Amino acid sequence: RFLSDCIYQRDLQDAPGMLLGILIITYAVVVPVGVGFYFFVATVSKPDALAAVVHLTLISSVWVASIYVSALKFYSGITYSFLFGMLCSVGITIGLGDTYGATGMILGFGSGFAIILAAILALVFAEYPKTCKNLFKVLEYFPRYWDLALGAFFLAVAMWVDKWIMWFAPQAEMTVLGLPRYPAYDSAMFFAYLTIFPSMAAFLLSQETLFFEAYLRFYNAVAGHKPFRKLVEQHSNLVSTLWDIVRALMVLQLFIGGVVAFVAPKLFQMFGISLVGVGMFRFGVMGVAFQVLATFLGVFIAYFDHRPGVLLVNTFFLVANVSLSVATLYFGFSSYGYGFFLASLLTFAVASVVLERYVRNLPYHTFISNNTALGKGLKR
Repeated sequence: RFLSDCIYQRDLQDAPGMLLGILIITYAVVVPVGVGFYFFVATVSKPDALAAVVHLTLISSVWVASIYVSALKFYSGITYSFLFGMLCSVGITIGLGDTYGATGMILGFGSGFAIILAAILALVFAEYPKTCKNLFKVLEYFPRYWDLALGAFFLAVAMWVDKWIMWFAPQAEMTVLGLPRYPAYDSAMFFAYLTIFPSMAAFLLSQETLFFEAYLRFYNAVAGHKPFRKLVEQHSNLVSTLWDIVRALMVLQLFIGGVVAFVAPKLFQMFGISLVGVGMFRFGVMGVAFQVLATFLGVFIAYFDHRPGVLLVNTFFLVANVSLSVATLYFGFSSYGYGFFLASLLTFAVASVVLERYVRNLPYHTFISNNTALGKGLKR
């Protein structure tokens, strides 16, 4: 949010410093957590634990730095960076793994992320101003946009919480590293998430073209003091474009999910996976379908700066996924995965209602509820 405001104000002097500041904050949080987990919870050797902590910090750094390249819309740069980094990662992992075992494999895989991070940082500092000041100015945004930060945190937890809960299922087991897992459920959900890539690509394309163009036309009409008739026309066009995109994405994702769920036994046999997880996989495929659709709606809600709506949707997803996943443990094996599916479906319904109500009244929110000048006048 801080970076987008800098871009909107056409003042990027604080952007590079923000990147370094956020990386410092990230390391201050991630390193103690990683050290505590890998050195004192997981039963691994000291070299493996150290390599894992390094790898964790590299992945976290890539997540942060990628935001800058995405803001530039330099998709080819970030694509080639990831492609080259991952190819190097595979090669180095194989080379070091043969000689140094698990430690070499972890470091080899992490080296690919180090290459990706270096490439992204090079792109950032080549495109942004060559200044590094006000490293921690971004912290001023947390009190102002606490609901945005909290909503994003809830979404991240909600996406994982059903997996953590299922580690307490009677069928779960402890690994030799002293960590819990439920192989059937974990594998089923991992493969289920692979089905969302086509929809994510389609969403990115439609968001950056059809939706964004309609979005700009409406707000340009507002900023240009166009006649009310023109505002109504652009508002109607924005609404129809938005729901056309949602319908297209919904058809695409549910079609993919339906086909994959239907051929699930064949897929499991093809990859040598136990058929025990077929039911969980089918629930997972449909669950991730509605989850990713709800996430798309959440992005649209955030586009209109409806932060209470974002917080509501993500909070609902977290509460629903926790409660329904716990309930599936009570009902037994035949219901595993159903809690996640139902939570995702209900979250999609809630997100649809929140988005529809806000967009339907968008002119009111634009001129009245989001008008800070009017709010100050009313207070006086």
